[in-house]
Amino acid sequence: MNGLLGLIRIFLRIETKLNRVVDILTLLTTSNQERGRLVPARDEVWLDNQDVMQKLNISPSTLKRRRLEGVIPCTRIKGKCYYKESDIQTLLQRELGR
Repeated sequence: MNGLLGLIRIFLRIETKLNRVVDILTLLTTSNQERGRLVPARDEVWLDNQDVMQKLNISPSTLKRRRLEGVIPCTRIKGKCYYKESDIQTLLQRELGR
């Protein structure tokens, strides 16, 4: 049974990484821009550091710390961080629910 659970965990990690790859490819292949935000074909809005800092009302160092802690997931493309707006909305809802 442990072998099966281990295999399931491995497949879940692979699925998560593949979803990230799809998100990155979608972001890279999209040329649409709307008010400085990248808008992939899947209708997911991506925000940059400045957008996230404004939405969360936090400093650059706080954003970096939360990103490194894994609180705020991001995708890096050519050294620049992008964040799914849906992830930021979820974080805001969680913070307000406390």
